[in-house]
Amino acid sequence: ILMAARFSRQKDYQTLIKALVHLPSQFKLIMCGDGIEKKQCQDLVNKLKLNDRAFFLGNREDIYSVIKCSDINVLSSHYEGFGLSIVEAMAAKKPAIVSNVEGMSQVVDGAGLLFDVGDDKKLAEYILKLGTNEVYYEEISLRCYQRAQIYSLNVMVDKYINEYEKILSDKYAAS
Repeated sequence: ILMAARFSRQKDYQTLIKALVHLPSQFKLIMCGDGIEKKQCQDLVNKLKLNDRAFFLGNREDIYSVIKCSDINVLSSHYEGFGLSIVEAMAAKKPAIVSNVEGMSQVVDGAGLLFDVGDDKKLAEYILKLGTNEVYYEEISLRCYQRAQIYSLNVMVDKYINEYEKILSDKYAAS
């Protein structure tokens, strides 16, 4: 299980760490990032005795390689703008599980899986199902990959060009 995000109040690593308690021991958590809340998360891992299952990798220059090596990608957050890291994971054909918050829900809904903020049991349920049901895993992975294509560089550039052309056309039509 991978979560790649800064350790801040916005991000909710605590729910993901707590979800690990509800999962069999073969499930491991990799956390990539740094920030002011990292120590709190390390303390929670120690308190819950998850040191052999939860790993802090810090900031990574090779995050795409880490994503490719992961099985499931999570973005647990209290609020979100866009969540580039989860789109990158989806583009790598990894299933995405995210907090059902404005911004992320629009990106992931209908492709990946959504859970309510703070619901570590539902998050664990989704992780367990993905980790034990190969058909379901492949279905969610494919849906995530297909969704990520609408955020590809070519598609986004075309959308920007179309928007600029529309603005210029409206401006000259008003002249």
